[in-house]
Amino acid sequence: MLPLSRRTSPDRKLSCAAANSDADQDTAGLLAARLADPARTALLAGWAAFLGYAFVFAPNTAEGSAADIATVEALIATPFSGSVNALFEAQFNSLGVMPAVYAALLFPGAKDQKPVPTLPFVAGSFALGYFALGPYLVAREARPEPVSRSSLGFATKNIFEAKWNAALLLAFATFLT
Repeated sequence: MLPLSRRTSPDRKLSCAAANSDADQDTAGLLAARLADPARTALLAGWAAFLGYAFVFAPNTAEGSAADIATVEALIATPFSGSVNALFEAQFNSLGVMPAVYAALLFPGAKDQKPVPTLPFVAGSFALGYFALGPYLVAREARPEPVSRSSLGFATKNIFEAKWNAALLLAFATFLT
């Protein structure tokens, strides 16, 4: 049996439930306030339209799927062969570097983001692109003032904000296009 000080009284259970309910209301209030901003509403509408197109209107035929698979296989096997449209080839090749650029842009202001953390969305963008990043861009807290270098975490300060990282990303993006 638990000591008397460790037992949970019914009043304490109610106060914990009320605190959780208040936190949920605070999160909902934050999201509602952010959606009042027309720029965020436009981001959400664009993300929803993109998602709707991908799942409802995108072509999905056996012949199209086979052609798509063949194109992707050709791009992976010989990424700079010129056998595919040059613009499509450049876009496909940049899919690996763009999430790293997004990470370098989003992580400096990521500390104490409410109501959503940055890391899961940026990590998801490496596999899902804007499908994963869109909701974060709508819900994130805007930081209009510059973030001080002392408030950055180790990885953000020494990797994402480093000049060598910017030069590496620029060189890699230039090489891919």
